[in-house]
Amino acid sequence: NERDLDILRNRILSESPKSLSEIGEVYGISKERVRQLEANIIKRLREYLKKEIKDLDALRH
Repeated sequence: NERDLDILRNRILSESPKSLSEIGEVYGISKERVRQLEANIIKRLREYLKKEIKDLDALRH
C-alpha cells in the first residue's frame, strides 16, 4: 500500500531518513506504529529476497 511504500522510501532507502515522528504525523499514527510497520516491511523484503535470490548466502561472502 502507499503508506508502506512511503515508509520504505523515506526510512529504509533514503540517504536522509525521516524520523518515525515525521512519518507518523503524515499518517496520523504514533511513531511506535511506524516502527512496527517498518519492521514488517523489512521482514517482507527479506522473505522476498530469499525467495527471489536462491543463493542469497553467497552474496554475503
